[in-house]
Amino acid sequence: MRSKDSAVGFNSKIEAFPSIPFSTSNIERMTHLRLKRDVTTAQSPDLLQGIGTLTEWNDERGYGFITPESGGCKVFLHVKSLKKEARRPAVGELFFYTLTTDKHNRPRAEEAFQTILSEKRDLPVVPRFMRRLADCWLLAVLIPAAIAVWQNSLALGVTTAFVINSLLTIAFYRVDKFLAQYKYWRIPETNLHLWELLCGWPGAIFAQQKYRHKRSKTSFKVIFWLCVIINCGAILCLVSPVVLQNTNHAMRKFYNSIVETIQVLAR
Repeated sequence: MRSKDSAVGFNSKIEAFPSIPFSTSNIERMTHLRLKRDVTTAQSPDLLQGIGTLTEWNDERGYGFITPESGGCKVFLHVKSLKKEARRPAVGELFFYTLTTDKHNRPRAEEAFQTILSEKRDLPVVPRFMRRLADCWLLAVLIPAAIAVWQNSLALGVTTAFVINSLLTIAFYRVDKFLAQYKYWRIPETNLHLWELLCGWPGAIFAQQKYRHKRSKTSFKVIFWLCVIINCGAILCLVSPVVLQNTNHAMRKFYNSIVETIQVLAR
């Protein structure tokens, strides 16, 4: 009797999801059924409207297309439409999503996430730290500026910026290559460009050749060389004799005012 009840329960699950292709193996079919049962029972029917497989994905541009299991037109998926808990998409993954349309009335996925078919993996400590550090691009300005004020030398501040930011940019490129290879969320290109713009571009050139990373995407290369040109122009302006003298004088006054303030507070 117990085995008969189990068979009846399993048959009811099959009938609840008739859209699952029967050409797959029995194991895959049972896994899909379990995943759909777990997700659909946890979600409101009004929110969960689409189930399909990611059949196209452009990782560089961050978009792709989902083929619905119920048939019909492919559904557009953008990386910004993923839920926070979703991992980096890969072709062949089963997706759940809310079906919407764009301004041209084309199907679009929102609030999309994958099944637990392959669990979201924890990112190793060092890559996770470096990915978060890449978000703190203001440090690329604050640290060299603090050294320049402390030593009353703009030239030393600029040199520090080139050395430290280039080394960090090399590390960011290396980590981003690792993240790309092992299908983790990557460092945003905007962050890489900011570090390049703030005197990290020599390190970026080295990393592109060393790790063979970010060398083929045209749009990335165009923005990269714009960052190099802007940075070089700004540095040439800063190191001109008049600007250098005025800046050093201003930094000296600023440093003295800080020292005086600390002395007053210490009394």
